[in-house]
Amino acid sequence: MEVKKIGLKIKFCLFLIFSVTICCSLGAVSAANSIHDVTIDDTNTVIEHPEANIQDSGICNHLIKTDFTTIHEAVKGAITSSLIYNKLTSSNQANIDQGTADGSVQDSLINNAITESDGSFIQQGVGLNGAVQNSMLYSAIENSFGSSLIQQGISGSVQNSVLYSLIKDSYGSSFIQQGIDGSVQNTMSNSIIENGYGTSMILQGISGSVENSMLNSVIKDTKGSQLIEQGISGSVQDSMLNNAITEFEGSSLILQGISGQVQNSLLDNAITNFTGSAQILQGVSGQVQHSLINNAVQDSEGSVLIQQGISGIVQNCMINNAVKNSTGTCTIQQGFAGDVIDCKLFNWILGSENTTITQNNTLNTKINNSALFSSDTSIIETNLNGVNACVIAIGCDGFTKTIDNLANTNVFVLAVGNLVIFDEVFNLF
Repeated sequence: MEVKKIGLKIKFCLFLIFSVTICCSLGAVSAANSIHDVTIDDTNTVIEHPEANIQDSGICNHLIKTDFTTIHEAVKGAITSSLIYNKLTSSNQANIDQGTADGSVQDSLINNAITESDGSFIQQGVGLNGAVQNSMLYSAIENSFGSSLIQQGISGSVQNSVLYSLIKDSYGSSFIQQGIDGSVQNTMSNSIIENGYGTSMILQGISGSVENSMLNSVIKDTKGSQLIEQGISGSVQDSMLNNAITEFEGSSLILQGISGQVQNSLLDNAITNFTGSAQILQGVSGQVQHSLINNAVQDSEGSVLIQQGISGIVQNCMINNAVKNSTGTCTIQQGFAGDVIDCKLFNWILGSENTTITQNNTLNTKINNSALFSSDTSIIETNLNGVNACVIAIGCDGFTKTIDNLANTNVFVLAVGNLVIFDEVFNLF
């Protein structure tokens, strides 16, 4: 009797697997379905729902040790009110497409994880009219031995959503792209690239737009080139951007509003603890308007360059630049061959070497340049009109200043002491 029951259970399981396979091959998932697919040691595995509408469904795909793996879900259809979990492990090539090529993801929770693959990409809301709306997307690529790519809202849109993207322990190039030739609106995005050994790039609002969104981007513990681009030949509006590049060897670059626009936004950038070169460029050949900008560079052993309004315009902004414990050459340029208008500029140099601050073509602006306990610091202010400026150098060795070509401008300069004198003063406390 028990043998018959076991036989019936086996037949039922085979029938269920056969039914699921048929449903998947037909490419249609109707309402209120639950599908679980586990594949081990397979080659050229393809799971497709390319033109179907996935609605009110739960889908779980787990593929292990497959040579080439592709998952297509609602490529030309819609994923609506569904829970989807895809996990791909130990694949030579792992690809996931969701809501691409005129497809959409709406009101859904999606978790994608790719581990130990030679090359990987995850695409969501990519392609003409591709869209992600009112959804939570978790995408992770870890232990990749080839290029890793996460794309969201490329030539499409991401709206009213939460995005979490992680690329970790990658031994090839790592790319996170959002709103490229498309848009990111009313969205919170957290993008992390950690422990990479190739080029690391986070691109947002490139030839597209980022609006009413919060974007948090971190590149950490990497070796190679690091790049964060936002609003390049595109726009960033009414948004908060928080970027950090830390613990790296190589070159890092943060670009914002380059040949594009940044408006009514908060920009926080930090580059810390590195050996190599670091650059922060804002409003270069573009515009940054009505925004609050905070840039910090700390514990650097290499060259640092911060540029604002170079061959472009920075207007009605408050800008804070701070450089601390920099032992290489540091240059801050504002309005060089461009314009800085109606702004408040605060530049702080602390415990650093070989620093130059240059301000040119500045109109109706308040400027505060401070150098504390630094060596070989130069401050150059030229072509200022309607400017109130303050230059303070305390405990500095090798401080020089150049101030000329002024109109309707007041400049207050205070240079006091050297490192030895102020060491004695601080010893009194």
